[in-house]
Amino acid sequence: MTRSIDPRWILAACLSFFGMAATVPAAPATNPPAVVAEDTRPPNDTHSDENLFYIRSSGVIADGTFIAASLNSGGSALSEKLAFLILQAQDRPYQITVAGGNEAKTMRVIKDAFDSAGATELPNLDFTFIGSAKAAARVAKLVTGVHGAFHTRPTLYP
Repeated sequence: MTRSIDPRWILAACLSFFGMAATVPAAPATNPPAVVAEDTRPPNDTHSDENLFYIRSSGVIADGTFIAASLNSGGSALSEKLAFLILQAQDRPYQITVAGGNEAKTMRVIKDAFDSAGATELPNLDFTFIGSAKAAARVAKLVTGVHGAFHTRPTLYP
């Protein structure tokens, strides 16, 4: 004996499911903006600039694709923006803090930025890297290679 399902029950189940899905609120965005480069100096400080450059993670697969593309093409729009900021230290004291959601992607952007900048001497550069000690050692070589000051912290917020 086979029993068939009444099509009205299938329709009711589908409507119920879609009704519940429509009422579930969207999850708030937890990632910071893709790139933040802003002046964060105190209002009365005229001696140096301080900027935060944050490189957002787009997920493991997308970040891996980004890194591969960067290795093949030699840079990205993000690395060009960071290179522009790094080169601000040619004319004046310039402080920049770089952090990211995926350390491998962040490292790739930093390396490409220094390659793109092509500067040999930036003694006015004050560069802070947020990340692991192993990655910080690699970034330190890039910064000290242009005679800049290097600092590191394990997290963005103390």
